[in-house]
Amino acid sequence: MHPERAARARDTRDQARAQRRWAAWLRGVFAVWRADGQIPAARLPASQPTDEEQRLAAGAAGERLVADALGRVLDDTWTLARGYVNRRGEIDHVLLGPRGLFAIEVKNQNATIDCHGDQWWSTKYDKYGNLVRPRQQMSNRQGRSPSVQLNEPAGQLEGFLRPRGHPAVTVGRVVVLTHPRAQLRSCAAAPSRPCTCAPPYGKSSIC
Repeated sequence: MHPERAARARDTRDQARAQRRWAAWLRGVFAVWRADGQIPAARLPASQPTDEEQRLAAGAAGERLVADALGRVLDDTWTLARGYVNRRGEIDHVLLGPRGLFAIEVKNQNATIDCHGDQWWSTKYDKYGNLVRPRQQMSNRQGRSPSVQLNEPAGQLEGFLRPRGHPAVTVGRVVVLTHPRAQLRSCAAAPSRPCTCAPPYGKSSIC
């Protein structure tokens, strides 16, 4: 990895920490991992019977990458819960520590991503930039985009905590793109449902 890119990622992370911008700091942590090459590419078995099994295997691999990377860089003051579920859906990771409470949605797709509010699309190119799969909507079986998948259960979690002694709690929301060839091409925020998108190689945006 280019040393200048790694240095820039570390500077951005450290500035966010000094300014107590914890969501930006968490984005910076992911950016440093990518720039230092600490998260290896996830590889699927050579043959998968179905596309659905391949998708599930890729998702599980991406979640393991994030959990392993968090375990390497965060100390025992942090707690990571995997697969938190409430009536509005599932959050891949819930991270609690001295910097706050964060909900993390993991996407392990080899694609170029565009999003506008709660509408997400993915387009696949080969390593030479040739189109392999035209742009298609990015959603789960329920038709929910990554930001909706994250925001709905995160909002439910906030609503659960507030009447139980945590009235000021805010859940930071992060979508992490773990595939080494994933790219975030464009992203425009939905004002009422913000989340942070942390793609590979130090790029970041609000989506």
